[in-house]
Amino acid sequence: MPLPDNNPEKWELEEHTKVKHQLLEKYLRAWISVVGSFRDTLGYFDCFAGRGEYNDGSIGSPVIVMKAAQELIDKVGKVKKFLCTFIENNPENYESLKNVVSRAQKTCKDVECHTYNRDFQEVITDYLDYYEDKTMVPCLYFIDPFGWSGVPFHVVKRILEHRYSEIIFVFMTYEIARFCSSKMHENSLNELFGNDQWKMAQQYSGEKRHDALVQIYEQLLENETDAEYVWSFRVNDSEMRKRTKYYIIHASHDIKGLRVMKPIMRKQGSGIFEYLGPEDDVLRTQTRFETFNLEHFLLEYFSGRTISFDDLCNELYPISRHPVSKYIDSDYRNSLKKMEKNRAITINRIYSKKTGLNKTDSLIFP
Repeated sequence: MPLPDNNPEKWELEEHTKVKHQLLEKYLRAWISVVGSFRDTLGYFDCFAGRGEYNDGSIGSPVIVMKAAQELIDKVGKVKKFLCTFIENNPENYESLKNVVSRAQKTCKDVECHTYNRDFQEVITDYLDYYEDKTMVPCLYFIDPFGWSGVPFHVVKRILEHRYSEIIFVFMTYEIARFCSSKMHENSLNELFGNDQWKMAQQYSGEKRHDALVQIYEQLLENETDAEYVWSFRVNDSEMRKRTKYYIIHASHDIKGLRVMKPIMRKQGSGIFEYLGPEDDVLRTQTRFETFNLEHFLLEYFSGRTISFDDLCNELYPISRHPVSKYIDSDYRNSLKKMEKNRAITINRIYSKKTGLNKTDSLIFP
């Protein structure tokens, strides 16, 4: 029998949870800075907000977000209001959540909070129904359930119909992989995926099953929703070495979202878009880069073209399941400058000065 959501064992702060919260906070800060440059009101949904704090007193995602938002509002000055919606359907967890949020609001004066002791699906559906024909504020949705039930694909799809809505979904492949061959769980998995494509993962075992499940879900987001950019980050359980706990999936409409999230994900762990554990040697990352000649790839891929640095990154960032997918701006910048030094390409600096490389700087490939 699974433990109830209010069981104290579920509220021990583990290493992988810290990593998840750090990734959320880093992206939230960047998101507020970017989207807040043209909108003065922003929204955030913590769809499975939990107790608000852990057994040792450490703050959970609701207060992490409130504090980060208030700090950014004070610094940037363009965002006037940050609307937080915290959803928790367990009554005992909800009472704790209300108290924790109430305490935090004393120092977060520009963060307007609403808490709901209801199911995620109900609250989100009511919200989206209300804004069906209205202009909705840009919203970031953090979807972090225990297990996988209660996150119907049709609700996620509706969220992503809105131009300035993004999701960060903690996709619990450990539990899904365990039960995806069970007849008893077919209905709930059909609800999660919106169809029975998840059954294709049944032919695999171990890590291959995890990988298949997340690929299927990512493809559904890309093909069945309005999200244009989908990326994921694998997280190991600190107590289950070399075993996947979950993937953190990010889906957005704007290449800027991917350009921000991808470097955060890569820098968050000791692997390539994966957190392997606190004791893993960072050299493991470095050796993975040595097997692919990025300079040779860039010369072939952009042969005969003239393209800005921004457009080069925008074109390459969405590529997945390919060695080039592990690279970010700094890698491209270093390789391109090396190629310029070796006279393999020409750089016309429009934005940068001297040896810099950014934004509209023009790259001329022979």
